[in-house]
Amino acid sequence: MIDVLIAIIVLATGLLALGVFQGTLARNAADARARSTIAAYAQGVVEQMRSGGYGTVAAGSSTISPATSTTCPDMSSQAKAAYCAQQAAGVSNLSTSISTRVFNGDGYGNTFTEATTAGSYGGQISYAAVTVTTTWKDSLGQSRSLVYDTTLSGTSLDIGNTLAAQTIPTTADIPSPVVRQANPGNNLNSPGVIPIAISTSQNAAATNPAPVTTNTGTTFSTMTYQSTTSTYGGYVINNRVDTKVVKCKCAYGGATNVSGSNSSLATVTAAPYRPTYWNGYQYTSPALVANQTSSTTGVDSTATSNDTDCDTCCRDRNDSSSDTVKYDNFSNDFKHYVNNGDGTFTAVTSGSFDNACRLIRVNGSYATATDLHNYFYGNLTTDTCTNEVAAGITTSCNTTSPSTVSSPATSPLPTSTAETAYAGDATDTSAASFVKDYLYASLTSLQAGTGPYAASSSPQVSGAPASLWAGYSLSPSSVSITTASTDNRFVYTRGLFIDHLETEAVTALKNAFTSCTSTTDQKKVEDCVLPVIPFTTVNMTELSTWTSTPASIINFPNLATATAAFNPANPSRGTVRAVSTTNGASAYAVGTVGVGNTSLTGILNTANPQISPYDYSTTLTDQRQFTISSATSGGSSGSIYFNVALSGLPQIATNSLTSLDPNVTGWFGSTSLNSSGSGAPQIYQTSTKSGSTTTYSILFVGGVTSTQSCNGNGNNCTTTYSTTPNSVSPVSTNPVGTTKAGVQLTVEKYNQQINGSGGTGTGCAPVVATQCFVYDVSSVSVNGTALTAGASPSGWNSVVAAGAGGTSQYGLTANQTVTLPVSAISSTNSSSPDLITIGFTKNTTNSYTVAGTCNLTTSTTCNNAGNNCQTTTSYSYTYGSCNL
Repeated sequence: MIDVLIAIIVLATGLLALGVFQGTLARNAADARARSTIAAYAQGVVEQMRSGGYGTVAAGSSTISPATSTTCPDMSSQAKAAYCAQQAAGVSNLSTSISTRVFNGDGYGNTFTEATTAGSYGGQISYAAVTVTTTWKDSLGQSRSLVYDTTLSGTSLDIGNTLAAQTIPTTADIPSPVVRQANPGNNLNSPGVIPIAISTSQNAAATNPAPVTTNTGTTFSTMTYQSTTSTYGGYVINNRVDTKVVKCKCAYGGATNVSGSNSSLATVTAAPYRPTYWNGYQYTSPALVANQTSSTTGVDSTATSNDTDCDTCCRDRNDSSSDTVKYDNFSNDFKHYVNNGDGTFTAVTSGSFDNACRLIRVNGSYATATDLHNYFYGNLTTDTCTNEVAAGITTSCNTTSPSTVSSPATSPLPTSTAETAYAGDATDTSAASFVKDYLYASLTSLQAGTGPYAASSSPQVSGAPASLWAGYSLSPSSVSITTASTDNRFVYTRGLFIDHLETEAVTALKNAFTSCTSTTDQKKVEDCVLPVIPFTTVNMTELSTWTSTPASIINFPNLATATAAFNPANPSRGTVRAVSTTNGASAYAVGTVGVGNTSLTGILNTANPQISPYDYSTTLTDQRQFTISSATSGGSSGSIYFNVALSGLPQIATNSLTSLDPNVTGWFGSTSLNSSGSGAPQIYQTSTKSGSTTTYSILFVGGVTSTQSCNGNGNNCTTTYSTTPNSVSPVSTNPVGTTKAGVQLTVEKYNQQINGSGGTGTGCAPVVATQCFVYDVSSVSVNGTALTAGASPSGWNSVVAAGAGGTSQYGLTANQTVTLPVSAISSTNSSSPDLITIGFTKNTTNSYTVAGTCNLTTSTTCNNAGNNCQTTTSYSYTYGSCNL
């Protein structure tokens, strides 16, 4: 009996517990159902805000209380929607509070500031942080709450940025996400980036290479973006190509062949792929190698510095002559090599070897791509630090010598003039530039599938590309640098990379050209073809190998391997400082890069970055000259004295020609230096007779002082003259001092007009037309030693231009600016100035004649009665005038 009672008690206890559990389960289920309903309601509140467009989002807070009654479902107002949510959830006292904070970007993606005006973002990137907090009481009267956080911005699936009244699109019209960011080509956001207008509405820009933390390669992105800011802030990105270039240590072997010399090779677990390549619109998805389940090559597991993506590089980058699409389309060498470190390479078919790959992100993952190729490498003129600070790119200069910050090349970034000449106006496709002209010149060969019209080149290699570069005056002039250890100067180099065009890309290029409605071939390239050409320009400053020629004049204090902290506005490489203290000494900063994949990985490896004989022997170089200045301020002690003589101008014999006095326009390579002279020019005429020809020369000096002496009666006075030579000296505020560099002399009004003449007879016969003789500078000598004609710094050159108010370089006001080489003049003694002699020769090809006008005058005379009238005619001649 006791056993039965115990069993009944146990059973009753269990049933009671089961009842309690079922009640709790029911309450929890009801609470979960209520929370799900209210979460959907809170999300609906946010979606309603989103559907009205970002511009309607208000900063602040608000509260939604349920309506007293309605027929559900009813979404006609927030209050009625809240009532229906409360009824569906089976709760009471529902209350919803909305807190919205709006943040505006600075226009460059760096910082955001909370806005005071709702939805006001001034064309800049902006977002709103929204918090929806809903509270209620459950069936037991207990308080419950749910918090829903989200972010709203001007980015949506619709360019109009509103989901209101949208219809379901057809498959062909489905919109893609709109991506906006700060201007990729803005120097404030991306220092050193140079954008290029590639169509009437698009720009392209490559971000500066950023070394990866393992120092095995670089990464950068090439973006095509709308050339104007979006209505909703930022710039719309049309296309982005993420690139990574890596140097790897690889080895032969495979999953089924890991033995012998390959025993250190990690197992290869994936089949190899052929390269991704540009098809005219995008980079393709790589194709598996047919009938090969495992690669014959993979990473060398004994290597300690391989990049994490070297497994892809080592697995895939193998070519054979039968491959239709090759990784290496340039060397015609499909072997793998070991770099011996002495300029020689050993071809291997087993064991380890060196490799370098370009990887491009395709469908979210990096795939090995066809090799890079650098077609042109050159120095651009670097700016002053003062301009950099004024533009807001930096707040301080990378030097502790304040007196030099306004000097050339004190900024590591190129001047705006150099950027425009190199890439053109980023807002104008018709603006001429080196890059666009280079690609236009390559049109025929690109359409033929043979690549650009010229081999890899630089300004140091004579040929059409170098001439094109010179035509845009892109080569930097010589720069003065003081001997102060803190006086930094900078170089900046850029590479032009163009992919090998596969068949699909060639077809796309031809179609883009033929379907373009622009009126000229060049406009078709600028407006329609550039987006189809796989090219990019890359800042190569940090990726170049820098040397000095000669080595004892300047050096590079920061030649250590670049690090992950890459900052183009404060680079770790490309900085130049003076070593020599010899005033006037000069040297070249020489940059060298390869042309293939290792051109973007070379200096990031400790040594021997090249992977093949072709890679080692095919390099590009460019240089910039630096001249030592030991002084830091100007003064008379730094003056250089000289006189100038002109010869070869026959008009000198009969005219005083003070207008020929050469104007000293400045030191070569530096517009911050000025000239100074004293007094009016004094002319000395000399002549030498050779046979029947007399040659006259004219000598100009800086000034003349006269002294008169007479006898005691004031009679028999004589005047003696003393001359002061021309002088050139820095102004007192000049930061770069008294560098003994060359000067520029401008001579004008040297062309000659010999007036025509005519008679008084019929037709003004005999008529002689006005002769206009044009002269060119043909020689320059200093102290009787002839200088070599040619480009600076080794020779002199002259530039002809029309004069002020003139219309022709062959006119009477034309001028020629003669640039003397560095250190051509050096006298600091006013008693023995240097003599610069500029010789002219008649230019018979461009000399010309101008016809005059024969004027007929008729007069009639009569007697006093007006009878016996006689008419007489006369002729007068007005000679023609040469062009001004």
